[in-house]
Amino acid sequence: MAKGRKKIPANIHKLKGTFDPSRHSETPGNENLDTAMVPPNFLSDRAKAIFNELYLIIETLGYSDNSHSNMLALCAITLQEIEVLSEALNGMPLSYKTQSTTGETLWKAMPQVKQRSDAIRRAQSLLAEFGLSASSMAKISKSTDKQTFNPFADFE
Repeated sequence: MAKGRKKIPANIHKLKGTFDPSRHSETPGNENLDTAMVPPNFLSDRAKAIFNELYLIIETLGYSDNSHSNMLALCAITLQEIEVLSEALNGMPLSYKTQSTTGETLWKAMPQVKQRSDAIRRAQSLLAEFGLSASSMAKISKSTDKQTFNPFADFE
C-alpha cells in the first residue's frame, strides 16, 4: 500500500508555475505517452465523439497524457449515458403514482430519473478529475504576471 501524499503530475506543476526540473525526472519507458490519445474500440460512435471532444479540451489546457485514455473513456461513456437517459425522459413524466401496503398514495421517481441522477454524479466526479469543472479549474489556475492586460485598468 502506498504511503504519503499523492504525487502531483509535472504538467499540473507547469500550469501552476511551480515546476522544478530537479524534482521531476523523466520516467524511462514512457516514450509513447506524447502521442495523441485514441478512443478504445469498445466505445460506441457517439462515445468516441465525446472522447475526442474531451481530449481536445484537455489537450488545449495542456495536461493531456496518453495514460489517461481509460479514464477519459469512462467519462465519455457516462456522458453518453446521460444523453440517452435524458432523451428517454423527454416528454415522459418524471414520477408515477403507486399505492403503499397501507393503501396510501405514493409518488415515486421513474427509474430513469434515478439512473440519470447517478450518471450525472459520476460525470461530475470524472470531469473534476480532469480539471474540467469550475471548482477544479480554479485549483489549477495558470500563474499570471503582474503586467498582463487588464481591460478594467481605466477604472482603478
